[in-house]
Amino acid sequence: MANHRFLSPLKWSFGLILMMTLFACTSKPRTDVDYDTSYDFLQMKTYAWLAQPPEDAQTTSLHALRVQESVDAELSRRGMTLVDSEQADVLLAYHLVIDTKYNVDNYYSRWGYRSYHRDRVGGFGVSNTRVREYQVGTLLIDMIDPVKKQVIWRGSMSSRVKKNVAPEERDVMIRQSVVDILAPFPPL
Repeated sequence: MANHRFLSPLKWSFGLILMMTLFACTSKPRTDVDYDTSYDFLQMKTYAWLAQPPEDAQTTSLHALRVQESVDAELSRRGMTLVDSEQADVLLAYHLVIDTKYNVDNYYSRWGYRSYHRDRVGGFGVSNTRVREYQVGTLLIDMIDPVKKQVIWRGSMSSRVKKNVAPEERDVMIRQSVVDILAPFPPL
């Protein structure tokens, strides 16, 4: 019979941490939803868009067009109708925010031609710090009561911003983000 060895607790812990890290890195961006629990969302049949703020360096009319077309398609699929703001049951607005984030890695590396044993005992090494800058984009969709002028529902999604993305891929990414954000609407 073969002699099987079990993994030591240290190796097992390292493997578990590695798996959790890999799953965390590949996970889908998560949505966040908040809403007024006293509001009757089932009465909503019509909606209108609020005027959006002017473009800035982060958003363009192309973003506005993609977001609004995606929201219109999703709400239409759910039976809601786009109307003038005077007849709307709810007003919609969206916000696109791009934040700069930093990832700081500290690591120790050996240098020179020292043996492994000597480095462990007190050999020479260098501590390095690497700072990487990246951007995180957040898409927020607000639903506003037209009478009270208060937000009654907000959905958002954040994810790392990809660079050099083709326009067709941007369309797909925004469409999927909108579908994911609106998935829990209306709250039951």
